Amino acid sequence: MNYNFHLMIALICLIVAALSPNVAAFDHTDDVSGLPAISRFYSPFIEQDRSRFASIARRTFSRFGVPRVSSVKGHCHSGIDLRGKMSEHVYAVAPGRVAAVYWSFPNRAVAIVHRMPDNTPIYSAYVHVQNISVEPGDVVNENTPLGRLFNQKEMQRSRLGTPHVHLEIRKNMKDEGQSSYTAMTMSALEEYCIDPFAFLQRQMRRP
Repeated sequence: MNYNFHLMIALICLIVAALSPNVAAFDHTDDVSGLPAISRFYSPFIEQDRSRFASIARRTFSRFGVPRVSSVKGHCHSGIDLRGKMSEHVYAVAPGRVAAVYWSFPNRAVAIVHRMPDNTPIYSAYVHVQNISVEPGDVVNENTPLGRLFNQKEMQRSRLGTPHVHLEIRKNMKDEGQSSYTAMTMSALEEYCIDPFAFLQRQMRRP
């Protein structure tokens, strides 16, 4: 009797843990008051000329909207994948405030809300990062390390093939990030997400 009771409690705990979102303190109020307006965007990696679009273009190897087989088979890719080196640090692309941190491996991620020059909010999200060093509510800028790419052992565990950051630019986070892996059509995806490649091409310096 006592054994069965404890077994039932253990099973309930496992179910609750499986269903609970692996996310810390989500804030999708779109409140950008007090944040500096973005004057420039940067590559999420420290490198020469990281304010130039070429720093994004040369690292991109998977584009926005292409069909994916991970998570939900056939969903539209919600960002761009930027190739990096193992354990390379990842930084914010612009000043902003951390809106959420996701802890589910291999999709550990940071979402940041930014204030555009016209005072509208926009979000950036960085997926496949380890050793996350920020928390929801933290104010960050382009020199703030958010975490790092996978090391060799984590790469093998993740089965991702190439060390990279999945970068998203979003209109909002009211879906709490779910369209990143559930949007099966471009219209469903574009309700929340923007093509980061095209967006940054317009916003960043070009030679």
